[in-house]
Amino acid sequence: MPALGAVVIGGVGVVYLFGVPWLAQVAGLTLREAFFGSMLFLPGDLIKAVLTVIIAREVRKVFPRL
Repeated sequence: MPALGAVVIGGVGVVYLFGVPWLAQVAGLTLREAFFGSMLFLPGDLIKAVLTVIIAREVRKVFPRL
């Protein structure tokens, strides 16, 4: 499922790559604290990524020229 990999890396991965250090800076946390605090949201983000791929595939079936 290459589309899922692209969504996870491009969507979730990039957000965490920039978001965790930003959170650490703004909230006055260490990178470790910000990282582990952010991991609470990872399962939900992965579920959203999977749903995105499933929905996009179904939409493409209905609208192939999209």
